[in-house]
Amino acid sequence: MDSAIFLEWFRYAVNRVGSGYFGYAERVYCYELYHFLRVAMHHHERVNGPIGNIYLHSELVKAVISTDIAQRYEVWPLSAQRMPDFLFHTPGNFDNQVAAIEVKVSPALSSADLIDDLKKLTELRQNYRYDLGIFHCVNIESYRLRLLLQRANAENMVLDQDILVECKSSHGAPIESFRLSELLT
Repeated sequence: MDSAIFLEWFRYAVNRVGSGYFGYAERVYCYELYHFLRVAMHHHERVNGPIGNIYLHSELVKAVISTDIAQRYEVWPLSAQRMPDFLFHTPGNFDNQVAAIEVKVSPALSSADLIDDLKKLTELRQNYRYDLGIFHCVNIESYRLRLLLQRANAENMVLDQDILVECKSSHGAPIESFRLSELLT
């Protein structure tokens, strides 16, 4: 599965989440986002046929695997248990690690929460070879993310510079897309 196709589905879904979901908790927004991701996937399958053994999971726990299992799959064990908001992958193996997504809905995002999510995405991309790491923020302006990253001194942290940052400041606003590297400059 091409990660560019998944990114199209993701942006389609983000733009279809209704205004009533922007003022609620992250979980409520994520339920609606999940619904529209599935709509996009279903449409793709109707036109192009089945996508195969790849699934969209939400809040799936990625446990720390043993070194032996990691060597068998040619990956690195995670440093701690991780639970991203969404995974698009083939469960049980490392064949189709398409996307790992973290979502933040609150305008009161802290530097610590932002860095924690970016570290989680970095580790999932580096250790488990996810093609895409997406940090999706809602109700937050991109300039605020830059400030939070500066306050956290993120330039000196080991973060995956290719993480996609997808901001939607409010319902009806366009999605602003950046690589993490662009926000750190």
